[in-house]
Amino acid sequence: MLDSQQRQLLVIGGACGVASFVLYVLLITLSLSDAPSPYELSRTFLLAVTFPVLGIIFSYALYTLIALERQGAANRLAFLFSVAALTIVAMMFAILLAVRFGAKAYLSGIAQPGSLLRALRMLDMGLDVVFDVFLGWAMMVIALPMYRHTRLGAVWAVPSFVLGLLLIALNVATFPFPPATKGLFDIGPAIGVYNLLLSVRVMMVGLKKNSTTTSET
Repeated sequence: MLDSQQRQLLVIGGACGVASFVLYVLLITLSLSDAPSPYELSRTFLLAVTFPVLGIIFSYALYTLIALERQGAANRLAFLFSVAALTIVAMMFAILLAVRFGAKAYLSGIAQPGSLLRALRMLDMGLDVVFDVFLGWAMMVIALPMYRHTRLGAVWAVPSFVLGLLLIALNVATFPFPPATKGLFDIGPAIGVYNLLLSVRVMMVGLKKNSTTTSET
């Protein structure tokens, strides 16, 4: 019999699966011009990295549903394969968009020294943006159970959610270029400091004698 948390997960997961399909259809049907506006490029990139994230949430809900009756190696492997596939497709779209549109800014000056090398760097810049987006999602999602955690709470949850949201928003707004190169700020150092402090907090909880935690959603 399903409890309330499991039902909630299945409903949210199913809705994410539907939303993932809709976003994917929009992604492949909305065509981009050869010289898209920054808004069009950001919109397309947002679709490209959001539908895989929603797909992963759906995959976890499906994994949980099957595990209630038929947990085993096949179910675990299928979930891992799904996460890998959806992560790879997000990377693929990011590289495709970065190379197709970002590299043009450098290739237009191909006669200048270093232009070709800067254009080729769009490959790793595209991957870096995918990393930032998935990290941002991780920070926002972990903030939800962290908020009511007895050893962490809002003091740690709110910064995690805000930093994750800013990380995604800044990278989407300036894709395929880093925010710092487009007049915005690099939030990476702030995230690094936050995770350093969080690591120390986790270590302190572990070192504290008679430390207990309660199960929270």
